[in-house]
Amino acid sequence: MTITTIYRKVLPTHFRKSIYDLFLGSVLRFFRTFNGRFLSFLAYRLSFLLKKTEKNYLYIFLGKYGVHPLPYEFRLKYEQLPVQVRRDSEYGLPYVVFPDGKKRLFFPRLWSDTEVKRIYRGLYAEQDEKSPHYYLHRGIEELRGRVFLDIGAAEGFSSLQFVDWVDHIYLFEYEDEWLEALTATFSPYQDKCTIIRKYVCDSDTELTITLDTFLSDKENSNLFIKMDIEGAEISALRGADRTLSDGKNIMLSVCTYHNKEDANRIAEIFDTKKIGYTFSPGYMFINNHLRKALIKGERS
Repeated sequence: MTITTIYRKVLPTHFRKSIYDLFLGSVLRFFRTFNGRFLSFLAYRLSFLLKKTEKNYLYIFLGKYGVHPLPYEFRLKYEQLPVQVRRDSEYGLPYVVFPDGKKRLFFPRLWSDTEVKRIYRGLYAEQDEKSPHYYLHRGIEELRGRVFLDIGAAEGFSSLQFVDWVDHIYLFEYEDEWLEALTATFSPYQDKCTIIRKYVCDSDTELTITLDTFLSDKENSNLFIKMDIEGAEISALRGADRTLSDGKNIMLSVCTYHNKEDANRIAEIFDTKKIGYTFSPGYMFINNHLRKALIKGERS
C-alpha cells in the first residue's frame, strides 16, 4: 500500500481539500503556474516574432485569456453556461439537471453552489467535441451494444451521458464523497449501472483490483474503457494484460496528460498489444507544459 493510498483512505476528500485550500492551495498554484503565466504573457506580447505553429498559437491564447488546462476558444462559451444548482430533499446533496430535463447529476454534500457551477461548466467544456479531452472516438453511436468501464468515475458525468446508449456501466470509484453522489445519481439506473468501490491498478488488495481480475467472470469483449485516474493509467493497463490481449471489439480512451512520459509509455503498451491508436487532436496545458490529453485505442 502506497503513502498516497493510505492518505486517501484515512482522510476524506473534503478534509484533504480543506487542507489544500487553507494552507497550500494559493501558494502552490502561484508557483506551479508562474512559468506558464510568464511564458504565455511573453508569447502574447511578442506574438509577431513567433513562428505560426500550433503550440505557439496556444501559448498566445493563454497569454490573452489566462492560464487554463484547455487553451481553446470553444472553452470560453462554457464560462457563462447557465447552471441552476438545486438541493435534493431525499439525499441532501446538490445537483444539476441535465439538458434533457430528466437526468440529475449529484455532487458532494459539502460543495457550495459556486463550486458546483464551476465544475459542471468545466465538465461540459472537457467533453466538447472540439476538446482534446473528449472521450468518444467518432460519436455516441459507437457505444451501442457495449459495456462502459468508467475508471476514475468521480461524479459520473460521462456515464450519465452514456447511460441510455450502453448495455451496462461499471463505475470504479473509491472516495466516500464521490460514492455518495454517485449512488444518488445512478439510483434510477440500478439495473444497468454498478458502482465498484476499488482503485484500478496492477494488483489485487483490499483497496485495489486489476481489470483482469474484475473481468475474470465476465465477458471481456465489446468494451469501452475510459481511464482518468490521476497518473495511475499505466498501472491500470498493466493489470489489464489478459483483457488487452484477448478481448475483442475493444475501444479505449486513456488520459495521457497526468505524467510527462505517459503518452509515449501508453503508446508502447498499445503497440505491444497490437491495439491501433491515435492521440486526440490538440493539447492540454498541464504543469506549465502543453501535453497530449488522450490516447484512443481500438481493436476489432
